[in-house]
Amino acid sequence: MLVREAFTSILFFLFAFHISGTYARPSFSLNSKRSHSASSLAARSELEYSTNAKRMAAGLQPRAPTRVFDPRHFNHNNGPKPSAVPYSGTIRVDKRSGGSLGYLGSNLVSGRFTVTSNSNQKLGVSFNYLNTNTELQLKITSDSSSYPYVGAKGGILLSNAFSFDNSKADLVRTNQVGNSGSVSGFAGNSSGSGITQSFIWKFNPTTKEITASWTHLWGDTDVYIFYRANDPGKGLYLSADSDLGNNYTRVKFFLE
Repeated sequence: MLVREAFTSILFFLFAFHISGTYARPSFSLNSKRSHSASSLAARSELEYSTNAKRMAAGLQPRAPTRVFDPRHFNHNNGPKPSAVPYSGTIRVDKRSGGSLGYLGSNLVSGRFTVTSNSNQKLGVSFNYLNTNTELQLKITSDSSSYPYVGAKGGILLSNAFSFDNSKADLVRTNQVGNSGSVSGFAGNSSGSGITQSFIWKFNPTTKEITASWTHLWGDTDVYIFYRANDPGKGLYLSADSDLGNNYTRVKFFLE
C-alpha cells in the first residue's frame, strides 16, 4: 500500500514538472525565425546594393525611380481662403495739402455728393475688405433711400477714350453695378442715368485711406483723384487728371 502511494506521488510530481516546463519554455516559431532572417537579409541587401549599378552588377533588378519633393510644385492654395473683414464708419474729407474740410455728407447737390461740417449730415458707410488690390462697394448705412451705394458716374469710368465729361466723373448714389473686376455699365443714379460704377473703391486698413481705381474696358487702369468744387455747391468728383485747375481742390478720403 505504501509502495503504491509513493509510486503515485512520484508520477504526479513528474507530470506536474513536465507541465510547468512546457508553459515556461520560450516559444520561437519557425515562421518568426524565417521572418527575422529575411528582414535582416533584406536590410543587408539594401546596404550592399544601395545603387542601381551595384544591383545590376549582382544580377538584381534596378530600383523603381523615386519621386523627389520639389517645393516649387507645392500647392499653396489648399489652405482656407481669407475671409472678408467688415468695416463701417463715416468718411472724413481732407485737403491733399493738409487740414480737414469736413465729411462726406448725406445731402446732395444736383445729385452729387458734397462735403459737410454738420455732424447730423455725415454719411454712414460700411464695406467688406478682402485685400488692398480688390475693389469694394461703399454701402450707405445712414439712410435707406434709393441708390444704396456710393458710386461714380462719367465716361472716364468706361475708358479714357470716353472722357466727354470734362475729364471727371460725379460722385453719386447708385445701385450695385456689376461685381468686383467687372466693366462699368449704363445705370440709374442720383444724378440721372449714365456710365456708372459702384465697385471702384479700395481701402488701406493701416492708414484708413479710401482710394478709387478701376480697370477700364480695354484693360487700361487709372487711380482716380478726388476733387471738391470750389463753387457754393461744393460737389465731389473723380478724375484721372492730376490738376483740374483753380476751380477745384484736391482732397483725400479717410474712414472714421
